[in-house]
Amino acid sequence: LGKRDTWAAAVGYTGVVYVSTLYVTWLPAWLEKTESLTVIQAGLLSAFPQIFSFAGCLGGGKMMDIVSRGGVPPLASCRRTIILSMLACAILTGSLALQPGRAIALTLLALALFANGVAVSCGWTLGTLITNEDRVATLEAIQNTGASLGGVLAPLLTGILATRFESFGPAFLLAGCIGLVSAVVYWHGFTGHFQVSNLHCPDEASQPNR
Repeated sequence: LGKRDTWAAAVGYTGVVYVSTLYVTWLPAWLEKTESLTVIQAGLLSAFPQIFSFAGCLGGGKMMDIVSRGGVPPLASCRRTIILSMLACAILTGSLALQPGRAIALTLLALALFANGVAVSCGWTLGTLITNEDRVATLEAIQNTGASLGGVLAPLLTGILATRFESFGPAFLLAGCIGLVSAVVYWHGFTGHFQVSNLHCPDEASQPNR
């Protein structure tokens, strides 16, 4: 808890999970209200963008590999992928406040959820890169505390804003701002002094030459 990197990981991941929870909890209600759909129609239509979130989670590692091909260290490629994906997610989420229409809104939703899925998977990977093997579980548990906070705040604040303004626009703007803060934390929040001994196999030097 005394390390800045631990807090940065927890705070950054709070923003990641805040945005993902917003879509999980309020997407059907938003579609029902803005597109005048029935409950069943909104439920079915809201399932479609979630496929892109799943694809983003699967593709996060591949995107890290692409970033690292130019000789970028694993830690740097992981952070860059999270930062870029959260920037994209924040901008796309904030754009939904404009209520652009069903087709454009679903496209923005799909892209935002894909970017958020990338950030979710890379956020968990980051925990294995900034500490030693024997401390990964502890760090991930602390990071998950931040994730739980984001998961609690997203439906609560969205409900308050939607009730107060009778629109989901302010909630999407807030989520976009939180996404931007998360990206800034991943950019500036870390000290740069990382423990990466877990990246090396301790038995590699002791193996006999073949």
